Amino acid sequence: MVSPSEAYHSYVDHGICPYCKKEDAMLGRVLCFDCWKEKKELYNWYKSIGLCPRCRRENAAEGHVNCATCLKQVSEYMKRKRKRRKK
Repeated sequence: MVSPSEAYHSYVDHGICPYCKKEDAMLGRVLCFDCWKEKKELYNWYKSIGLCPRCRRENAAEGHVNCATCLKQVSEYMKRKRKRRKK
């Protein structure tokens, strides 16, 4: 049986949208246009009601789009990424 991660990467490697599994992905992107548009609309909706569009559970931190938890996770991820890039 194929794991979800393997299936996702298989679709991406073959240029197929991993969300709808029906359309070809946009050039240089992972998603097809319809899925990209749907995800963008959902992101904007969560943002407009003041919820974190990343986790969709907590209120956005004041002056930010994401909640404090997601901001911390992204910050830690970026620190690790910069550290790896310097090597």
